[in-house]
Amino acid sequence: MTTLLVFSLSLFGAFAQPDNYPIKGQIDRTVQLSAGATVDVKGVEGPLTIETGDVSTAEIHWTREALTQKDYDCETIDITESTSALTITHRTDHSCHVIQARENMRLVLPRSASITADGIEGSVTIGDTEGDLSLGGVEGAVKVERLRSARLRGIEGSVTFSVDQLVRNGLVLDGIEGAVNIAVSDGVNADVKISGVEGPISIPGAVANVRSQNDDDDNDRIREARLGSGGTPISIRGIEGSVTIRRR
Repeated sequence: MTTLLVFSLSLFGAFAQPDNYPIKGQIDRTVQLSAGATVDVKGVEGPLTIETGDVSTAEIHWTREALTQKDYDCETIDITESTSALTITHRTDHSCHVIQARENMRLVLPRSASITADGIEGSVTIGDTEGDLSLGGVEGAVKVERLRSARLRGIEGSVTFSVDQLVRNGLVLDGIEGAVNIAVSDGVNADVKISGVEGPISIPGAVANVRSQNDDDDNDRIREARLGSGGTPISIRGIEGSVTIRRR
C-alpha cells in the first residue's frame, strides 16, 4: 500500500471572494484492489469522476478548498480498505453549521469493480465499467462511457450511457430529473418497460413488439418494448424529461 497525504495552505489576499477559496488541501492515496472488488463512495461535496482500466490498484484523489481553516477542518473523508473492498465515507463535524467550502473527487479503479455512490453534490462521470453500478442522490448529470448492469435513482440531471452487453439484473432507472439517453449495441437483447415519463419517448428503429397502455393520460402511459430477442430487463420510470434508446 502506498499512502501520500498532502495538505497545503495558501492565501490570495486579505479579502477572499466566494469563488476563490484560499485554504486548499488534498488527499492522494493508492491501495491494492483485486478484480471484482466492491467500491462504495458515501458522500462527496462536489463532482465525482471515476476512471477505469486494467489495473490492480485504486487511486483516490480528493481535493478540498475552503474560505477559512475552520471551514476546511469541518469536513474530511475516511478510507477503509481491503483487497476486496474499498469504502470512502464523507465525514462532517456536526458542530459546524454554515460551511463555505467545495470538494472534488477523482478515482482510478479496476474496470471489473462494482461501484456504489450515494450523496454526490455534483455531476458523476464514469469510464467503461464491467461490474454492477449503483448511483443514488446525485445532484447533477450522470455520464457513463459503458456499463453492463446498473441501478440509477434520484438523479437531479440528465443520464447518458452506452451498453454493449447486459448482465445480472439489467438496468433500473428511477427518479431522473432530466433526459435519459441510452445507446445500445446490436447484440443487446432486453425487455424494456417505461412508465411515468413526462417527456417524449423515442426508440427509433431499435425495437419490435412495442405495446402502449393508458394512452389517454400521456404521463401515466406504460410502454413495453423488446430489443432483439429480449430477456434481460430494462426498467425506466419516473423520468422528468425525454427517454431515448437508440442502436449504435
